[in-house]
Amino acid sequence: MRLYVLSLGTTDVDKGVLLTPGVDVGTRVVTPVPAYLIETDAGERVLIDSGLHPGHIENPSMTWAEVPELDAILRPAMGPEHTIEHQLGLIGLTPDDVTHVVSSHLHFDHCGQHLRFAQQPILVSGRHLEAARESPAFPPRYWDLPELDYVVTDGETELFGGVAVVETPGHAPHHRSFVVDLPATGNVVLCIDAILSHHQLERDDFSDQVEPEAARESAHRLARIARTAGAPLLFGHDPDQWATIRHAPDFYA
Repeated sequence: MRLYVLSLGTTDVDKGVLLTPGVDVGTRVVTPVPAYLIETDAGERVLIDSGLHPGHIENPSMTWAEVPELDAILRPAMGPEHTIEHQLGLIGLTPDDVTHVVSSHLHFDHCGQHLRFAQQPILVSGRHLEAARESPAFPPRYWDLPELDYVVTDGETELFGGVAVVETPGHAPHHRSFVVDLPATGNVVLCIDAILSHHQLERDDFSDQVEPEAARESAHRLARIARTAGAPLLFGHDPDQWATIRHAPDFYA
């Protein structure tokens, strides 16, 4: 069992809007856009999320050009090294070697390269899929493609041996986080966007989330899981933590 952390782009954000609401407004911070590749003991290669669409390499404003206020506070940046082909290539794989894709949620920076996986099942919460189809916050051109095979897996379950779902609403409807049980490292909690950065827990401030109370409850639940298991929390978009963790081709085992 191995866990690889992939780098699928960055976003230049207004810290005081997206990370520390009301504090350091106007301060720009470059945040990572991660995804995760898990090699299970059963031989599955499971990709959790797929990052930014490669069109952002040439056109950083391609997602929010028509929503200038969003484009101003969240500007993607991407190079050829952030494509899924390049990141998988670091560990000797291609997209065809991935057996399953898992969607934590369908925000544009988590599903932008789903189009590379038309041959694999994409596991997603059915309730989240329904909510995404009804909201402009989830641009459909990245994920609602006829060639993609979505497989609904609702509820808290073990998706694969050693990979369990934790339902963590608040950032997005029916958002999902994951606990990965590794043989040497032990449990690792993939918060995804249930905890964007260490600032949210330290300040106990989730006021910028879609459902602040639900987001706070989800984040504290993940923190409890981590404390009980002695597990690290890998945050969704934390530049401070990003500088300290292993990135592909290195891995956690």
